[in-house]
Amino acid sequence: MLPIYIQKTIIELLCNQEKRRYKSRYTSFDYSWAKHYALVSKHFFKITKDLIAFHSFIDIGYFKKNNPYKELCLITKESIQNINIQFSLISIELVESLNCDFKSLKSINILYYGDAWLGKSVFLLNHLNKLNSKDTVIVNFDLTINCYLQIYEEKRKEFDLSSIDLSFTFNTHRIDLNYGTERSRAYNFLYTLIKGLNPKSIRFQASSDTTHLRLFHSLSKLNHRFEKITLSNDFIPLYAFYRFLQSPNLTSFKFSIQSHFISDLYEKIQENNSNFNFDEMDNHSFDYESKMLAFYPPACFKNNTNEDEHFYCSFDCSRAYDFRIPIYSLSLWKECLELLKNHKTIKNLDIEHMVCGYQCTFQEKNEKTLNQHMVYDLLDALANNQSIKSLKLWLDIQDSHDFLLSLSQNNKTMRFIKINKNEFSRSNKAQ
Repeated sequence: MLPIYIQKTIIELLCNQEKRRYKSRYTSFDYSWAKHYALVSKHFFKITKDLIAFHSFIDIGYFKKNNPYKELCLITKESIQNINIQFSLISIELVESLNCDFKSLKSINILYYGDAWLGKSVFLLNHLNKLNSKDTVIVNFDLTINCYLQIYEEKRKEFDLSSIDLSFTFNTHRIDLNYGTERSRAYNFLYTLIKGLNPKSIRFQASSDTTHLRLFHSLSKLNHRFEKITLSNDFIPLYAFYRFLQSPNLTSFKFSIQSHFISDLYEKIQENNSNFNFDEMDNHSFDYESKMLAFYPPACFKNNTNEDEHFYCSFDCSRAYDFRIPIYSLSLWKECLELLKNHKTIKNLDIEHMVCGYQCTFQEKNEKTLNQHMVYDLLDALANNQSIKSLKLWLDIQDSHDFLLSLSQNNKTMRFIKINKNEFSRSNKAQ
């Protein structure tokens, strides 16, 4: 008989191999493999049961029926540490069950996938404030929303979001959101959700490059706890870039920007010596009841500049665009570069240009590349940064290979650099 620690190591290796097969967090970790090893011996059974309890996320519906032979079950309420719960199932009765029956609970994953607009139904999350172990149990979110219908319509009528308490006292590390094109309702409730949950990590994925979330500026101001920000297939306004960079704990940042807008700042705007106070200029309040679907360019107000609705080139198949540039934008871009140059915590940076739609400012210029002065300024900021280890840029840089060589020569901190199709690592030469 092999020693217990060797048996445990063997099964752990098999478990890790199985986890690699199921990397997607939207696919439940398959525990069926464990049944074969659990039958080998009592030791294998216990080791396998403990590994399943630690690694697997089990749907709450699995536990609907009571099993009289708990001692023979690999998965039990008492042992499992991670569970999946559908958003619609959250209730005070469910929380009471979690408190009474799930003694080893460490993590809850709230799931939603559908065409309904969650909106004011976020009040259901208040029930999770009554978790007995809310200081140690992590509540994360995987949401896919297409914003068509309203769920819980009858319950919703009984509540006014502005008048109920949404002070969530449970702990959230991660919010993953996949979102579709807005129809008759805005995604404004997401601001309330993120403000209340205060997560460490947000990952937003638009369903297509014609979809745009119009609250990034307001979200970026909720930046005091963000560590990892991943925004895919959508673009953020310049002011959001500024605010996200101010996140004191930020280590990973992936986003897209309308780089044609940044390039045109150098060609259409003269250096403005006005004394803009960007930390006070955007002191606006978010109107989560707004259902406005139109886009407006940001005006330069002293205390309430808001770029939630700002865009430059069109981003869909329509002709909608607005080539007006706020007078403060070039100065704001320069401030962003200073923040990037002196950032102390960010380790991974990934910047892409958002694909333009039907109407684009660069179409009028025969698809010319980005303004060279803009490219030089960006290169200077990145070359002087001393925290970034991995950098990926996908921008319309005229000579991305020269950009890569210059950056790799002037910045010895970066271990991996990818500029468009050109790559560099400290162990390899530029390709």
